[in-house]
Amino acid sequence: MFLLGDGVEAATVETETFNPRGVMRKFLADDGELLACGTCLDARDLEAGDLRPRATMGDLLDLVERADEVVTIG
Repeated sequence: MFLLGDGVEAATVETETFNPRGVMRKFLADDGELLACGTCLDARDLEAGDLRPRATMGDLLDLVERADEVVTIG
C-alpha cells in the first residue's frame, strides 16, 4: 500500500465509524507492505513512522512493478 496525498494522514484519523489506523496495523500484521510519499509528508509537516514509512516515487514504481494487481482509490 502506498499512501499518497491526503492518504498520508490516514494513520491519524480515528472516528467511531472508521478506524484506518487499525486496518493499517492489521495489513502490516498480515505481511502487507506500507509506504508513504515523502513529499506528501513534508507538505503536511508530518513525521514518518511505522504506519507511514517515508518513501519515494521510485519506491512506488518498484511496488507497482512487483504487484500482481494494482488498485487506485481517489
